[in-house]
Amino acid sequence: MRAEGNLGAARRTLEEGIRRFPDEAQLLNNLGMLQLADGDFPAAERNFRRALEVYPSLAQAHSNLGIALCEQHRAAEGLQAFRRAIAVDSQLLAARENVAALLTRENDYPGALDAWDSVLRLEPRHADAHAAKGLLLVGAGLFAEAREQLAHARRLKLDTQPLTLLEVSIEAAIGDVAAARFVLERLRGREPDAEIEWQLALLHLSQGNFAEGWPLYEARLRRELESPRRAYAFPDWDGSPLDGHALLIMAEQGLGDEIMFASCLADAAARVSRCVIECDPRLAPLFARSFTQAEVVGHVRGTGHDWLKRHPDIAYQIHAGSLPRLFRASRDDFPRHDGYLRADGARVSAWRARLAALGRGLKIGIAWSGGLRHTRRALRSIPLSDFSQLLGRRDVQFVSLQHDDDGRQAQQLAELAGTPVHLFAGSLADMDESAALITALDLVITACSAVVHLTGALGARAWVLTPRVAEWRYLNRGEAMPWYPSVRLFRQARLGDWRPVIREVNEKLEALAACRT
Repeated sequence: MRAEGNLGAARRTLEEGIRRFPDEAQLLNNLGMLQLADGDFPAAERNFRRALEVYPSLAQAHSNLGIALCEQHRAAEGLQAFRRAIAVDSQLLAARENVAALLTRENDYPGALDAWDSVLRLEPRHADAHAAKGLLLVGAGLFAEAREQLAHARRLKLDTQPLTLLEVSIEAAIGDVAAARFVLERLRGREPDAEIEWQLALLHLSQGNFAEGWPLYEARLRRELESPRRAYAFPDWDGSPLDGHALLIMAEQGLGDEIMFASCLADAAARVSRCVIECDPRLAPLFARSFTQAEVVGHVRGTGHDWLKRHPDIAYQIHAGSLPRLFRASRDDFPRHDGYLRADGARVSAWRARLAALGRGLKIGIAWSGGLRHTRRALRSIPLSDFSQLLGRRDVQFVSLQHDDDGRQAQQLAELAGTPVHLFAGSLADMDESAALITALDLVITACSAVVHLTGALGARAWVLTPRVAEWRYLNRGEAMPWYPSVRLFRQARLGDWRPVIREVNEKLEALAACRT
């Protein structure tokens, strides 16, 4: 009956069967499956639970219950249900697939990798599992291993656009931009274009081809996954002057991106009568001080848009990531600024006094890790054993800017280096306080992280230790970052090898310290 698409008839038949046999667990499970297909997740959950009350060892019902829970945004409960299914029947492949897919979606890299391995132990010819494992390995920067998994998937006749795009991302990540571009250009017109144009945009932007890259970057708004587009009702702004109307500039992506795209806010505000800038609440005090020609609204995305009622004169909108298409079409369009964000002057003075009390020498902020597991954290982060080689100096005071460290990594770093690493608890949770601290420092040495964007936007000096192939924001060659004139990049020559980078930075640090003595 389901094969004929007659879900209504199937449901009526099952309901009649349940009336006659109310304790038949399989009937309850089958009805729940129909309700899952129909999108009625609470009803499906009720029937799966009823089935399990009757027959607690029905593994399929445990697994299906997990799906119903996940569809209701109850991932932790869903994971428990999947694992109960596996405990009941260790050979139930669907439950193992569900665990792996959920942990992948939750960005639990070690857990997801183990889960896909368990799927492959049960079914070695599972092409989708090989591809999913390859995706995780790409995120971890393990490109050779990822290639091996994708080759398995190809041998098992998997031929999908996501697989091809994943192969392209590997080529780009290892630096073969030409090969990646060739494949993408060949796919254009043959496949849905949003993902292809997105990947092409990143390749062009990483090469500094801004005129070609920014129009393609608009594809991010059409992507099925991770699109920053929001359902506001205003027409999109095309950059034309607006007399008598207000423009809404919408925040998007992470904190670092918000800060980077903010370099275009003054350009946009100059073309309109009034500008309303939406940002993450953590950035609101800093943005309000820095962009006095606009009204800044700190807003948590995904919490509704009733706040727009307070701005009835808004007539147009633009996503912040679309501003560079209007104002940064070439390398020459990037201004040689000394900072477009302004820290609080009183706080900066207080930090300078506090830093001076640490002792003589340069005051240098440090951060050794950046990103999340799904944003290539493994590639962007520097092992403490390597990073500690920068800290073996008695004429420098090092201050941790690693916002997600509870102090244990800083302590470990200090022990490895044999020199103190100062940690100011609580200051890094407040972006405005962090801005003041960074402004008061002599230098920041950091991995690729939001610290780079905040430091560069303040016009403060930063040295950035950059992986062999960095995110497009850092371009794929050169020492300069067009967004931030005060930032210098120190690039890996070989993937994963930080030692030459550390040596080069140490030489520059030696020269800088000598100039200050």
